[in-house]
Amino acid sequence: MTDRIFDAGGQLITDTAVHTGRWRKLVALNDVVLANGTVADDITGSFPGAQLKATAELIGTFTSIQLTSGTAVAYI
Repeated sequence: MTDRIFDAGGQLITDTAVHTGRWRKLVALNDVVLANGTVADDITGSFPGAQLKATAELIGTFTSIQLTSGTAVAYI
């Protein structure tokens, strides 16, 4: 079964810059450490230092994502 809601595309994040936008899902392509991320609507707050193993997914409404290490895709 395909996640049709995510067919609109996404943003590949491979650096440590702050990325702003509005995404609904974050998928780790390899092991990821988050420097910071902001979640809006569902949960308000941030999660610095959170670690995601490869293929792990976070679902929510993200407005800011910054990685310390790793590669992820943020889906619209």
